[in-house]
Amino acid sequence: MHIKIAKSKEDSQHISELAHHIWHEHYPSIITEEQIDYMLRKFQTADTIYSEITNGTTYLMAYKARYSLDTPHSIKKMATYS
Repeated sequence: MHIKIAKSKEDSQHISELAHHIWHEHYPSIITEEQIDYMLRKFQTADTIYSEITNGTTYLMAYKARYSLDTPHSIKKMATYS
């Protein structure tokens, strides 16, 4: 597994897309679609994530070892922040 610190707007976009997928796959049994969409718009847009990165929040992107970090669209990825 490879771990990369997210730094760019492109990284922020990948994290936002992943958050959208995760929230819509796992939260509908807990909260409404409207609430999911609100949370994504409020906290998980690419612009919001990038703003957090530029203000000191660390987002990590983990990639399966068999993939290259140069091909982010073709890989499964995970993001976390601290």
